[in-house]
Amino acid sequence: MWKYVAEFVASFVFLSIIFRSANWGTSIQPILISVGLLAAVVIAGKISGCHVNGTISTLMYLTGDKNVPDVTSLAGYLVAQFAGMYAAWWVHQQTKAAEA
Repeated sequence: MWKYVAEFVASFVFLSIIFRSANWGTSIQPILISVGLLAAVVIAGKISGCHVNGTISTLMYLTGDKNVPDVTSLAGYLVAQFAGMYAAWWVHQQTKAAEA
């Protein structure tokens, strides 16, 4: 269960940083996105493997990674990642509305 929570939080943090960095200019955005990915890895790396992306989770399942041993685990990863991404998008939309 904790690996799904870790994927949710890591996806939320990573996407939140990407959304917020979009307004800060192109010269610093790659650095901020890299820091966001590093933060996600620090948060979830040892708990879930920090896939943060459905494609990565699917590939890990297909290659037989120990973190994604069956289809049920894959589904849990995908749901947690999507929920984290959706939550980051929702917070971003609320923040944009409050700033307007």
